[in-house]
Amino acid sequence: MIKIAAQNIAGTETLSDDDATKLEAKMNKLINFLSTETISSNKKMMRFFQFIDDAMRAFRVEEKSVCKKGCSYCCHVDVEITIIEAQYIALNTGHKYTPVKKRQHKGYHKTKTPCPFLVDDNCSIYEFRPLACRMFYSLDSVDFCKDESYPQHKIFQVESWGTAVNLYAEIYKSYKSGEFHHGDIREFFNQQEQ
Repeated sequence: MIKIAAQNIAGTETLSDDDATKLEAKMNKLINFLSTETISSNKKMMRFFQFIDDAMRAFRVEEKSVCKKGCSYCCHVDVEITIIEAQYIALNTGHKYTPVKKRQHKGYHKTKTPCPFLVDDNCSIYEFRPLACRMFYSLDSVDFCKDESYPQHKIFQVESWGTAVNLYAEIYKSYKSGEFHHGDIREFFNQQEQ
């Protein structure tokens, strides 16, 4: 059974047997879809993100989350994306990206600059946002988002992250270069060009 867990929360919650069965069926269908090599990376990403969104609904994480439209504290931290996600965003939004060959990693919470797609404290590419954003939820208080030094801040994460990584690897197999280029979203998309 797929479980959810959040950092610094003692217990975990599980899906009902029925919800777990439905989610597992969707996952198996997705795995079959991803193994079809004739489908573009963009279509694979779209289906992968649909599955992640379905999983978040199944876990009912939004019901527990304090995240709301207009809250953008998490949009000022590093957002790790891959070249496939950059291409997906560019293709679906019309924004141009610059390929990243070497990660200029600053470290989590080190960037401090807003995401290039943050407009008036809202995500301008919400429908096409990357995996890191789709799976990030604050579960306690927005006040803790403001103060990154708070050690007990409860953040949602999927306990079976390996499953998402394996599904993502299936998508990456179809990528032409075979190199796993990744970086912060700001490295792929220059703020001045947006």
